[in-house]
Amino acid sequence: MEPNFYVAHLFASSAYTEKGMFAEAIAEARTARKLNPVSSLPTAFLGYALAKSGKQLDAQALLDDLLRASTERYITPYSIARLYIMV
Repeated sequence: MEPNFYVAHLFASSAYTEKGMFAEAIAEARTARKLNPVSSLPTAFLGYALAKSGKQLDAQALLDDLLRASTERYITPYSIARLYIMV
């Protein structure tokens, strides 16, 4: 109902990832990241989708970004853990 609600895009990304629809999952996660650049969750969902699609280096780069950002601001442990399990 609200196309700019980033959480809906996160759930869509998750569903697409689990269905193996990686291009759609990545697109939804990127949309969520654009809508809420402050939250670390869209980055985690994007990295997870990238890793599941075989793009481990891209996922590792996002994990590195989150770890670097965690020295300056709060990053949810869930976001880091979601990427650690994949890379």
